[in-house]
Amino acid sequence: MSHITTGIVQGNVPTVVPIAGMNATILVSGSTGPSGSNGVTGPSGTTGAASTVAGPAGATGPSGATGISGAVGPSGASGTASTVAGPAGATGPSGATGISGTAGAAGAAGAAGATGPSGQVIGGIISGDLTMSGNIHAAQSGVNDIGQASAPFRELYLEGNSIHLGKAAISASDLGELKVSGQGGGVSAFILTGSSSSGAAGPSGPSGAAGSAGAAGAAGAAGATG
Repeated sequence: MSHITTGIVQGNVPTVVPIAGMNATILVSGSTGPSGSNGVTGPSGTTGAASTVAGPAGATGPSGATGISGAVGPSGASGTASTVAGPAGATGPSGATGISGTAGAAGAAGAAGATGPSGQVIGGIISGDLTMSGNIHAAQSGVNDIGQASAPFRELYLEGNSIHLGKAAISASDLGELKVSGQGGGVSAFILTGSSSSGAAGPSGPSGAAGSAGAAGAAGAAGATG
């Protein structure tokens, strides 16, 4: 090697160091000259074989501005309705209970129903008052009582008709007189008033049988001779 050529940037001060056995030539670059005209473009080379290895995907570019919406196209024909029902969705959570509304006014009372058939009371105690709308009949004649010696009724209120005791009837007149009548012949037995009074005379009894003839008396003494 006879020499070393070193490019020096214009404006710098070069430092030259002698090297034994070598000649050093220092070249200082001058200003760049004007560019020459472009040469004639050479012929294109043959196209190389297509690469089978895909290159790395480039970075996604920024999205472009949204274009103007196009006109709405005509609606397509309606499809055939499906006959298969889809599965029911899950039941959602129950909502909170709303506030109760105010109670409405009570409706008018309905008509009273028909009276049901009479039932049979078997024993027991009936508390409170008992109001009858019909007669009280004994199931058997001369068997049952009203009250008892250890628990008699306190008072008995009657109006109008008589109390029948066997063959006798007890009734009251408009004057408050108590009348006891015999039912056999319809004849009044007696009347009780505020003052004592005799009853009506009874009928005469039948005549008794004739008595037997008495014995003959003793003969009297003979009279004196005249």
